[in-house]
Amino acid sequence: FHLMAIECGDPYDSPCIDAGMPSVLDSLLDCDWGLGSERSDMGAYGGGAGAVGIDEPISTIPAEISLSQNYPNPFNASTIIKYELPRQLQVTIEIYDILGRKITTLQDGLQPAGYHQATWPPRTFGRGEDVASGVYFYKLQAGDYIESKKMILVK
Repeated sequence: FHLMAIECGDPYDSPCIDAGMPSVLDSLLDCDWGLGSERSDMGAYGGGAGAVGIDEPISTIPAEISLSQNYPNPFNASTIIKYELPRQLQVTIEIYDILGRKITTLQDGLQPAGYHQATWPPRTFGRGEDVASGVYFYKLQAGDYIESKKMILVK
């Protein structure tokens, strides 16, 4: 990768040539490459920078099933529940009140491997009434994996 240059000092060269930091001189690239030589070039090269490598990509598939703490917590408008799946699984996410009564089901179906999230607005679906302030639990069931966490709704 190089900056656009027709020849050293040509008026049609990239305006980034010799436009970098004045205190850093081009020691790696010079007019032999078709670039300036007065000072560092802005952009990917210039100023004696070493070779640029490419790291291995970060895996986009989690290694194991996990359920994160909801955010924000406590909350008053809505909250986000994040979870990770290492493979395609049947997933159910349910919300329960402090007495163990199911309030709603946020997710119920097959989901692909990856990073997922569900949002819970504090309303009981179907009835349209407000959910009271208090402690609630959310439960993730993905295959044989089951985990619950506590969240607090404050109005």
